Amino acid sequence: MSLWEQPVTFSPNSFVKTEAKITGSYAYANLFPEVIRLLAGGIIDGNKVITSLIPLGDIVEKGFETLANDRKQCKILVDMHLS
Repeated sequence: MSLWEQPVTFSPNSFVKTEAKITGSYAYANLFPEVIRLLAGGIIDGNKVITSLIPLGDIVEKGFETLANDRKQCKILVDMHLS
């Protein structure tokens, strides 16, 4: 998921002048069934991308704010049963 804090603007001329190319992608299209298969088969370890496990009550401070301010974070899971 990508979030922008402001509307995105750019000058197409800057790409034309440098002959740069822009490529877009929809990264999650049809990806989940394959990821689930790889996780279930033990081919990939999903635990390696989990950087924190937090209770629901901490979702703003330890979840959203941490993700916004700490680029080392990857996945912060919220556990409804933690307090």
